[in-house]
Amino acid sequence: MNATRISIALLAVVLAFAACGKADLNQKLIGAWETVGVKCNEQGACDPHGDPLSIEFRKDGGFVLEGNRFDYALSGRTATVRLGENVMTMEIIRISADEMLARTKSSLGLADIEKYRRKRP
Repeated sequence: MNATRISIALLAVVLAFAACGKADLNQKLIGAWETVGVKCNEQGACDPHGDPLSIEFRKDGGFVLEGNRFDYALSGRTATVRLGENVMTMEIIRISADEMLARTKSSLGLADIEKYRRKRP
Protein backbone atom coordinates (compact mmCIF):
# COMPACT_ATOMS: atom_id res chain seq x y z
CA MET A 1 0.00 0.00 0.00
CA ASN A 2 1.43 3.40 -0.88
CA ALA A 3 1.72 6.35 1.50
CA THR A 4 -1.28 8.19 -0.01
CA ARG A 5 -3.61 5.20 0.48
CA ILE A 6 -2.37 4.75 4.05
CA SER A 7 -2.99 8.45 4.78
CA ILE A 8 -6.51 8.28 3.32
CA ALA A 9 -7.30 5.11 5.29
CA LEU A 10 -5.98 6.66 8.51
CA LEU A 11 -8.01 9.84 7.93
CA ALA A 12 -11.16 7.76 7.39
CA VAL A 13 -10.60 5.93 10.69
CA VAL A 14 -10.01 9.21 12.58
CA LEU A 15 -13.17 10.77 11.10
CA ALA A 16 -15.19 7.66 11.96
CA PHE A 17 -14.02 7.78 15.59
CA ALA A 18 -14.72 11.53 15.79
CA ALA A 19 -18.25 11.09 14.43
CA CYS A 20 -18.87 8.19 16.81
CA GLY A 21 -17.67 10.25 19.78
CA LYS A 22 -20.02 13.11 18.91
CA ALA A 23 -22.94 10.71 18.51
CA ASP A 24 -22.14 9.12 21.89
CA LEU A 25 -21.95 12.53 23.60
CA ASN A 26 -25.19 13.64 21.97
CA GLN A 27 -26.90 10.43 23.19
CA LYS A 28 -25.63 11.07 26.73
CA LEU A 29 -26.91 14.67 26.64
CA ILE A 30 -30.45 13.72 25.62
CA GLY A 31 -32.81 14.07 28.55
CA ALA A 32 -33.81 16.45 31.34
CA TRP A 33 -31.23 17.87 33.73
CA GLU A 34 -31.29 20.09 36.81
CA THR A 35 -28.48 22.28 38.12
CA VAL A 36 -27.30 21.07 41.52
CA GLY A 37 -23.97 22.90 41.85
CA VAL A 38 -22.37 26.22 40.90
CA LYS A 39 -18.88 27.68 41.16
CA CYS A 40 -17.50 24.17 40.68
CA ASN A 41 -13.90 23.20 40.11
CA GLU A 42 -12.98 20.73 37.36
CA GLN A 43 -12.94 17.87 39.90
CA GLY A 44 -16.66 18.49 40.62
CA ALA A 45 -16.52 20.18 44.05
CA CYS A 46 -19.26 22.83 44.01
CA ASP A 47 -21.35 25.22 46.02
CA PRO A 48 -24.97 24.06 46.15
CA HIS A 49 -27.29 25.72 43.64
CA GLY A 50 -29.82 27.79 45.60
CA ASP A 51 -32.39 28.01 42.79
CA PRO A 52 -31.98 24.98 40.49
CA LEU A 53 -32.67 25.43 36.78
CA SER A 54 -34.22 22.75 34.59
CA ILE A 55 -32.83 22.14 31.12
CA GLU A 56 -33.56 19.48 28.53
CA PHE A 57 -31.69 18.34 25.44
CA ARG A 58 -34.04 16.72 22.91
CA LYS A 59 -33.31 14.27 20.11
CA ASP A 60 -34.68 16.71 17.52
CA GLY A 61 -32.03 19.34 18.39
CA GLY A 62 -34.32 21.19 20.75
CA PHE A 63 -33.11 22.69 24.02
CA VAL A 64 -35.65 23.57 26.71
CA LEU A 65 -34.74 26.03 29.46
CA GLU A 66 -37.37 26.49 32.17
CA GLY A 67 -40.14 25.63 29.68
CA ASN A 68 -38.82 27.81 26.82
CA ARG A 69 -37.73 25.97 23.66
CA PHE A 70 -34.60 26.87 21.71
CA ASP A 71 -32.24 24.89 19.44
CA TYR A 72 -28.77 23.62 20.21
CA ALA A 73 -25.82 22.55 18.09
CA LEU A 74 -23.07 20.22 19.25
CA SER A 75 -19.51 20.78 18.06
CA GLY A 76 -16.92 18.55 19.67
CA ARG A 77 -17.67 18.68 23.39
CA THR A 78 -19.44 22.06 23.24
CA ALA A 79 -23.19 22.62 22.96
CA THR A 80 -24.18 26.08 21.70
CA VAL A 81 -27.63 27.53 22.37
CA ARG A 82 -28.91 30.82 20.98
CA LEU A 83 -31.20 32.37 23.61
CA GLY A 84 -32.54 35.35 21.69
CA GLU A 85 -29.69 37.90 21.57
CA ASN A 86 -27.65 35.89 24.09
CA VAL A 87 -25.55 32.90 23.03
CA MET A 88 -24.73 30.30 25.67
CA THR A 89 -22.06 27.63 25.31
CA MET A 90 -21.71 24.55 27.47
CA GLU A 91 -18.36 22.78 27.27
CA ILE A 92 -18.95 19.30 28.63
CA ILE A 93 -16.11 18.53 31.02
CA ARG A 94 -17.50 15.21 32.22
CA ILE A 95 -20.76 13.33 31.69
CA SER A 96 -22.15 10.05 32.98
CA ALA A 97 -25.61 8.50 32.98
CA ASP A 98 -26.66 10.59 35.99
CA GLU A 99 -24.35 13.60 36.25
CA MET A 100 -22.79 16.26 34.04
CA LEU A 101 -20.13 18.89 34.73
CA ALA A 102 -20.07 21.74 32.21
CA ARG A 103 -18.26 25.03 31.76
CA THR A 104 -20.99 27.49 30.77
CA LYS A 105 -20.38 30.86 29.15
CA SER A 106 -22.78 33.45 27.88
CA SER A 107 -22.26 36.26 25.42
CA LEU A 108 -23.40 38.54 28.26
CA GLY A 109 -20.11 37.82 30.03
CA LEU A 110 -21.35 35.26 32.56
CA ALA A 111 -19.18 32.16 33.06
CA ASP A 112 -19.18 29.29 35.55
CA ILE A 113 -18.62 25.58 35.91
CA GLU A 114 -21.92 23.98 36.87
CA LYS A 115 -22.97 20.50 37.92
CA TYR A 116 -26.18 18.95 36.61
CA ARG A 117 -28.07 15.88 37.78
CA ARG A 118 -30.27 13.93 35.38
CA LYS A 119 -33.98 14.20 36.15
CA ARG A 120 -35.12 11.80 33.44
CA PRO A 121 -33.80 10.23 30.23
